[in-house]
Parts: sequence; structure tokens; C-alpha cells
Amino acid sequence: NVKETGEEIEVAAFVHETVMRAPVVSALAPTAGVYVDVTVGGGGHTEGILEAHPEARVIALDRDDTALLAAKERLSRFSDRVT
Repeated sequence: NVKETGEEIEVAAFVHETVMRAPVVSALAPTAGVYVDVTVGGGGHTEGILEAHPEARVIALDRDDTALLAAKERLSRFSDRVT
């Protein structure tokens, strides 16, 4: 649960289903390098990339602040490889 002062942002209420994660990650065949996820959503595809290769890094972007907070929470174990 993440809340901000002023306008409240509730991460626990954020629902995003990752679709086609396995085929997308398989098609990317992640290697060492930097990937840019411009619609990170809940972080599912980014998580797949980071799990697939220990030297992959991801720059994660989204217009939705709640999505960014949810992705940050989900990807916290990769904090040294995701921005």
C-alpha cells in the first residue's frame, strides 16, 4: 500500500493483468543491455526481462502515476537494474 499526501494514490487498488508475457519475453530473448518499457503498467513484462537475464537493465515509463508506483513495488527486488 502506497499513499501520497494530498491526492491519495492507492497501489493495492491498482489492477493490471500482464498479457502475452511469455511470448513477448521469448521474442525479445533478453541479453545484457538496456531495454525501455514505455508502458510499464504493473511491471509484468519488465519483470520477465529482468528475470530472463541477470545483466539486463530496464528504463520503465508510464503516464499513469499509480501504475509507476505499482511497478516500483513489484520490481523492488530488481531496484539496482530498473529505473
